[in-house]
Amino acid sequence: MLLLSFALKTAGQMFYLICAVLFAIIGVIICVFKNPKGALISAILLSLFCIRILSVTTMQVENSYNISGETESVIAVVTETPESYGSDDNYGVCNVRIERSERNILKKGSILSLRGNDIALLRQGDKISANIKLEHFEDTDIALYYYSENVFISGKVTDGLSVTNSNKGIYGFAGKINSYAKKVLMRNAENFGILLALITGDRSNISDEVYDAVKVSGVSHILVVSGMHLAILCGLVFKLLNMFGGSQILKDTILVIFLFLMMCVCGFGMSMLRASIVYVIVIIYRRIRRLEDSVLCLADAIIIVLFIHPFAVHSIAFQLSFASTYGILVLSRKIIFYLSGARKQNFFMKEIIEAAAVSLSAYIATLPIVIYNFGYVSTYAIIVNILVSLPSTVMLILGVLGLASGVVPFVQSILLFIADKIADYFMFMVELANAMPLPYIPIKNEKQLTVIIITVFVGIYMLKIKPLRKFVKGIKNNGNM
Repeated sequence: MLLLSFALKTAGQMFYLICAVLFAIIGVIICVFKNPKGALISAILLSLFCIRILSVTTMQVENSYNISGETESVIAVVTETPESYGSDDNYGVCNVRIERSERNILKKGSILSLRGNDIALLRQGDKISANIKLEHFEDTDIALYYYSENVFISGKVTDGLSVTNSNKGIYGFAGKINSYAKKVLMRNAENFGILLALITGDRSNISDEVYDAVKVSGVSHILVVSGMHLAILCGLVFKLLNMFGGSQILKDTILVIFLFLMMCVCGFGMSMLRASIVYVIVIIYRRIRRLEDSVLCLADAIIIVLFIHPFAVHSIAFQLSFASTYGILVLSRKIIFYLSGARKQNFFMKEIIEAAAVSLSAYIATLPIVIYNFGYVSTYAIIVNILVSLPSTVMLILGVLGLASGVVPFVQSILLFIADKIADYFMFMVELANAMPLPYIPIKNEKQLTVIIITVFVGIYMLKIKPLRKFVKGIKNNGNM
């Protein structure tokens, strides 16, 4: 009855989760054809994932309906920088981790979305006490967003909000780093909102109009901290480590420490946590010498992330990040070969071809997700991505190095000045794309078109697998006899 009740109340969520499981099964079947031994771990993880879905849906989502309307006194820790909400600057919203629930309505360690007066005055890491009224998420879109962030219940402060311990612990440490980044960027860059979003994923200082223009131009993924950002930064760190030598274990340990610091800079945002999990999996696979199949590594990372947070499947950032990574792994080298052939290219031509290949690969892989979620396709996305991908990489590296060079103010100012000028170029390309005729193509019946595109993609990919090609060839030969 509990499962039936949940299915009736959240039929949309269940539909998407079932689709996610089906696509995961298809992915494992493909892996079995390509690498039977390597697919074993994927099959085990997939089984655990299915069990985890049942556990989370019955114990978290259904429970949020049962406790909605209850009042409770809680002690909690602020896990993210609060945001102002509404006309009152002090009225805000933030996520908090429950330390104590007076009547044990909320489990210790669960995350609550808290809103109310004076919330905007809190800081990440503050330990607070408050009397709250619990509410489940009524709006489906809002519910899906919060579920993807591992938040299943909200609360409104009724009275008694007070700070019992200010800016302490690991979240306090992350809050101080994040606050430092914001202050330094505000002091040294006119485009601090763009740089802040690029480095930390915090888009609160970018207006809705500007961000809509960024989305229309097809480069919104650049301002969402994801695996792409970590790939750039971890690649830089690894090159620096190779310059100084040392054992592989030491290098991997430093990389893990760097990942932790990046999570702190991003305020332990869910997007960075997911991307970091992927890199931890990569490091583990490297230690056990299993990196010969990067697609299988990515598949295992996806299943592990979904095992930890099953509703992450609803996160657009999660979908775009992994789809673009998959597209780059599978398509980019082939596109580079077709564009360059056997001819040797000079440095600039090589960079342009690689940027074009990466942009086109990511565009093809993310096309169904963009159509489904946004209802339109950016007309100039590929061109704009080619023109801003390399500058954005430089902008990200200079921004991070600028923040890290605080002990030498002169160097910090120069690095952030250059990053700011690149941000000017980035915004110029965004504005130019929006000023062009027909900047985007609206899509009607986006759900049906998404299904068709995914079906075509899966069909083409499966026909490329050797056993299936032989099977199809055998059918044709029998038909011709």
